[in-house]
Amino acid sequence: MHDVPRSKRFDDIYFSKENGLEESRFVFLGGNHLEERLRKAKTFTVAETGFGTGLNFLALWDLLTKTNPDVSLHYISYEQYPLDRQTIREALSPWEDVFDNKIEQYLDNYPLEVEGFHTHYVTPNIKLTLVFGDINETLPRTQNIAVDAWFLDGFTPSKNPEMWTDTVFQNMVRLSAKISTFATFTSAGFVKRGLQDVGFEVEKTEGFSHKRERLVGTWEGEGAIVKNLPKSVAIIGGGLAGCGTAHWLKQEGYQVTLFEQASELSSGASGNPIGMVNPRFYKIPEPQAHFYMSSYADAVTTYKKLSELQDIGFKQCGSLYVCINKEKKARFEDLLENWQLPKHIARILTAHEASEVGGIEFEQSALYLEQSVMVNPAKLCEALADGVDVRLNATVQNIEKEDGVWNIDGEKFDAVILACGAGFESFKTLNSKNLQKVRGQLSLAKISDATKNIKTSIHYSGYISPQAGGVHAIGSTFQPWLDHDDVLDEDNDFNREKLEEIFPLLKDNIEVFEGRASFRVTSKYRFPIFGETQEGLYYSLAHGSHGLATV
Repeated sequence: MHDVPRSKRFDDIYFSKENGLEESRFVFLGGNHLEERLRKAKTFTVAETGFGTGLNFLALWDLLTKTNPDVSLHYISYEQYPLDRQTIREALSPWEDVFDNKIEQYLDNYPLEVEGFHTHYVTPNIKLTLVFGDINETLPRTQNIAVDAWFLDGFTPSKNPEMWTDTVFQNMVRLSAKISTFATFTSAGFVKRGLQDVGFEVEKTEGFSHKRERLVGTWEGEGAIVKNLPKSVAIIGGGLAGCGTAHWLKQEGYQVTLFEQASELSSGASGNPIGMVNPRFYKIPEPQAHFYMSSYADAVTTYKKLSELQDIGFKQCGSLYVCINKEKKARFEDLLENWQLPKHIARILTAHEASEVGGIEFEQSALYLEQSVMVNPAKLCEALADGVDVRLNATVQNIEKEDGVWNIDGEKFDAVILACGAGFESFKTLNSKNLQKVRGQLSLAKISDATKNIKTSIHYSGYISPQAGGVHAIGSTFQPWLDHDDVLDEDNDFNREKLEEIFPLLKDNIEVFEGRASFRVTSKYRFPIFGETQEGLYYSLAHGSHGLATV
């Protein structure tokens, strides 16, 4: 056996030195009787405390393949200190032959190590949710699952007691199915007593290898509350918000119909030819900030996966955010200090380093998001809506509820989602006083000798993209006072001049040849608006200029 990865923080190993895979199979798969149970199951949910390298997940996936590959599996795991992809790949290397391509397939769905709930489909019937953060905070926030089997696999209780708390045990009961089991490698007395105190039947059985004993057990009760969700869903709006929602619901098994009033998808602000994926930055890790960062992390993973199937103009180019003044630099430094993000996710570069990375001479330092990407939003919408029933040239204005179902032009749906962007004013069911239409014009410039080496997207009080098809996108105006989408020469001049202020060497070296004006929607809270306006009627609006990261 090669060297087993060890946590410096907890001075403990991630799996057995003898054989980590056999330990997973014996303790967690065997302790929960999963081979027998999976043969009879149609759906199954496993929750794990302590994801580590993902070895337990791979062991279960391998068992599923051999016993009942048609089971719909949801594997949700909680991890406060996620490993990076390279460390995981090295740790799992002894089992490459055992798992075939499963390791790389799983790593393709492994999110950036940013706090939050990250859900991706590893296969059409295997959903992996990784929850990064303190389990004593994230487990209580978990809703709408009924766990059939628990893998308790935090580090040794004496070294990591925060993973074995009453909060964890109480929420295990809250989230357990009517009949649920658990298994763990430890036989620590306070773990046994804690599980018994919340109602688990606990038994000590033979441990793996040199460990004499382990704990297994069952819980029987009323079962977790799982909301009955609608089966047929109508989505109004064929922009990023509508197409992104349709893509997710299709994966979840819903019947989705998407209505778009134009003759093609992404006819509004979502139809720009070049778009950059970037979060809104908050100095303090408050809930809104976590939403943007975790959404950004999931967007990067999702778009990379989509790009392997379809052309969406994807490029993992990274993003540089210029420290245009001392206040901006101080804000970015505080952000990094407060968030403690790994350097491969975010770090500050000197002007010289930024010039090397960005491919153009910087006069100021910059915050660097190495994993950031760019896409073609119009192509992205097409890819997201692939396989969805799309109705073009479909103007929907009247949505009525009759006998508990929603009626749209004679068709009945269990639920309706309004993702109509600037068309929100057409629907009286929405409280639109907090929403605002904003005109924005981006400019398209030809590649030149001065810009041809730009390698990253660059953000200041505007932005310039790397070239795509010989063209850079430069933007963008923010004009809530204008109500037309005519392209204005003065707006192209404004975008160009703002760029030249930051990069004087580009003066007289930017040839803008075209512009595109459209409307996006913002809210007075400067945050997207999601929710249920009445039973079965939902909305997803006001994603604004960060829509590629949040839809």
